[in-house]
Amino acid sequence: MMTEVTARWARGNAVARAGRAQKFVQNAVAPWDDAAFAGHYWLRLTPAELVEFGNEIDALMLRWRRREIPGDGDPGRRPVLAFARAFPSQP
Repeated sequence: MMTEVTARWARGNAVARAGRAQKFVQNAVAPWDDAAFAGHYWLRLTPAELVEFGNEIDALMLRWRRREIPGDGDPGRRPVLAFARAFPSQP
Protein backbone atom coordinates (compact mmCIF):
# COMPACT_ATOMS: atom_id res chain seq x y z
CA MET A 1 0.00 0.00 0.00
CA MET A 2 1.21 3.51 -0.78
CA THR A 3 2.16 5.59 2.24
CA GLU A 4 0.91 9.17 2.58
CA VAL A 5 4.43 10.47 1.96
CA THR A 6 4.73 8.39 -1.22
CA ALA A 7 1.27 9.51 -2.34
CA ARG A 8 2.19 13.20 -1.85
CA TRP A 9 5.43 12.66 -3.77
CA ALA A 10 3.58 10.91 -6.61
CA ARG A 11 1.00 13.71 -6.84
CA GLY A 12 3.70 16.37 -6.83
CA ASN A 13 5.71 14.49 -9.42
CA ALA A 14 2.65 14.13 -11.67
CA VAL A 15 1.85 17.83 -11.34
CA ALA A 16 5.45 18.78 -12.16
CA ARG A 17 5.47 16.58 -15.28
CA ALA A 18 2.11 17.92 -16.40
CA GLY A 19 3.47 21.44 -15.95
CA ARG A 20 6.48 20.64 -18.11
CA ALA A 21 4.20 19.22 -20.80
CA GLN A 22 1.95 22.29 -20.68
CA LYS A 23 4.95 24.61 -20.93
CA PHE A 24 6.20 22.68 -23.97
CA VAL A 25 2.81 22.84 -25.70
CA GLN A 26 2.56 26.58 -25.09
CA ASN A 27 6.06 27.26 -26.42
CA ALA A 28 6.59 24.48 -28.99
CA VAL A 29 8.51 25.33 -32.12
CA ALA A 30 9.36 23.37 -35.26
CA PRO A 31 10.54 20.67 -35.62
CA TRP A 32 9.82 19.70 -32.00
CA ASP A 33 6.11 20.52 -32.21
CA ASP A 34 5.71 17.76 -34.83
CA ALA A 35 8.15 15.32 -33.19
CA ALA A 36 6.67 15.29 -29.68
CA PHE A 37 3.92 12.80 -28.92
CA ALA A 38 1.62 11.54 -26.21
CA GLY A 39 -0.25 8.27 -25.94
CA HIS A 40 -3.21 7.19 -23.88
CA TYR A 41 -4.34 3.57 -24.05
CA TRP A 42 -6.76 1.45 -22.08
CA LEU A 43 -5.37 -2.06 -21.56
CA ARG A 44 -6.89 -5.11 -19.88
CA LEU A 45 -4.15 -6.75 -17.84
CA THR A 46 -3.58 -9.03 -14.90
CA PRO A 47 -1.14 -7.88 -12.22
CA ALA A 48 1.50 -10.19 -13.72
CA GLU A 49 0.89 -8.76 -17.20
CA LEU A 50 1.18 -5.22 -15.82
CA VAL A 51 4.57 -6.13 -14.34
CA GLU A 52 5.64 -7.56 -17.71
CA PHE A 53 4.34 -4.47 -19.54
CA GLY A 54 6.20 -2.17 -17.14
CA ASN A 55 9.41 -4.16 -17.56
CA GLU A 56 9.14 -3.85 -21.35
CA ILE A 57 8.54 -0.08 -21.19
CA ASP A 58 11.47 0.32 -18.77
CA ALA A 59 13.71 -1.77 -21.04
CA LEU A 60 12.79 0.36 -24.04
CA MET A 61 13.49 3.63 -22.25
CA LEU A 62 16.72 2.32 -20.74
CA ARG A 63 17.90 1.15 -24.16
CA TRP A 64 17.45 4.68 -25.50
CA ARG A 65 19.00 6.30 -22.44
CA ARG A 66 22.04 4.01 -22.48
CA ARG A 67 22.65 4.11 -26.22
CA GLU A 68 25.82 5.66 -27.49
CA ILE A 69 24.95 9.19 -28.51
CA PRO A 70 26.34 9.98 -31.94
CA GLY A 71 29.26 12.39 -31.82
CA ASP A 72 27.90 14.24 -34.82
CA GLY A 73 27.62 17.57 -33.01
CA ASP A 74 24.01 17.84 -34.18
CA PRO A 75 22.77 21.12 -32.64
CA GLY A 76 19.22 19.74 -32.83
CA ARG A 77 19.94 17.00 -30.28
CA ARG A 78 18.29 18.01 -26.99
CA PRO A 79 17.25 16.40 -23.72
CA VAL A 80 13.78 14.85 -24.00
CA LEU A 81 11.62 13.95 -21.00
CA ALA A 82 9.97 10.55 -21.44
CA PHE A 83 7.77 9.07 -18.73
CA ALA A 84 5.16 6.33 -18.42
CA ARG A 85 2.53 5.39 -15.89
CA ALA A 86 0.24 2.38 -15.79
CA PHE A 87 -2.17 1.53 -13.00
CA PRO A 88 -5.63 0.03 -12.52
CA SER A 89 -8.46 2.46 -13.28
CA GLN A 90 -11.86 2.62 -14.99
CA PRO A 91 -12.49 4.18 -18.41
